[in-house]
Formats: sequence, C-alpha cells, structure tokens
Amino acid sequence: MRTKSQRVFYLILGITALTIASAQVGAYYYLERSNSSTIPDSSILCNSLTSHAPGVNMIATNVLISYGNGTMQWYNETAVPSSWNAYALTMYLAKCNVQAKFYGPPLNEHFVTAINGVSNQGSFSWSIWMLCQHTNAWAYSQVGVDLISLASGQTLAWVYGASSSSNNPAPPIPNAKTVNSCS
Repeated sequence: MRTKSQRVFYLILGITALTIASAQVGAYYYLERSNSSTIPDSSILCNSLTSHAPGVNMIATNVLISYGNGTMQWYNETAVPSSWNAYALTMYLAKCNVQAKFYGPPLNEHFVTAINGVSNQGSFSWSIWMLCQHTNAWAYSQVGVDLISLASGQTLAWVYGASSSSNNPAPPIPNAKTVNSCS
C-alpha cells in the first residue's frame, strides 16, 4: 500500500509531465505558425477571394480550363480585382479546388498540380497559356502562375495534357496558332 507521501510524489510527477508535454505542443504550434507566415495559406486566400472590399478596381478576364479529355470550360468576362495574379484567379474560378506545391523564397511561386480534381499523373500535367491579342495566337507561359499579372480583357487557358522537358505542351485549342511570347 502506498503512503500519502508517495501519492503526492506521483501526483506532482504526473502534473509536471503534463505541463512539459503541454509546453512542447504549444511551442511546436507557435513555431509552425510563425514559420508559415510567409507562405500564402490557401484557406486565407479562399476566404479573401469571396469578399471584395468596396472601392477595389475590378477588371474582366477570360479563362479556359481544358481537362485533356475534350471537356473545356470557359469563364468569360469574370470580374476580379486588378491586384490579383493568375493563381488567385484560378483559385477563385475553381472555388479553391486547386492543389499546388508552394516554393518559398526566393521564388514565392505555386506549381499547380491539380484543378477541380484532375491531378498531374505521369507525363500529364497542367500548363498555363496566354492569348496574345495582337497576333491572335497562344503563348505558353514562361513564368510561374504567381508572376502572371492580370489585365482587363486578358485571356488565359489552363490545359491538362502530355508534357516533356524538351517541348512545350499542346496549345489550349487543337491546331491553334502559337507564338513563343506575346511581346
């Protein structure tokens, strides 16, 4: 049978262990939160995409999402804040059903790996294209989606299809005219 002093000792030992464990868990969550503050949190982005502050300058964009199986979905004259980039626009159109790998500093870029449940698999992946208005031709983007600033009347296209490191993927519309860049 344990004495009263042994019970008090084990009680203090248990409380001490719980205190240490709680401090460790708290420190872990604090460090995780502070280290991820530079990484755009998609849930924060999703919440902000649905509410526009009054007085925000809006523009209209057009986006095609081609799923690689003949299914194409157009989002025409979509009104969005002029401060958005193509990643925010994609998240908005897909109702945040986008998966991406974030590459932190110095790139601060998202590599989109899935849109609306269609994920990169094998040699198939998502690519983003821009319609060059002055040539009426598509240009494969040479920059990441976060670096594509939006402009009124701009047309972008997400295409899911075969890709390789040596060739650009197929254009958004079969047999469409392509150029190396819109410049």
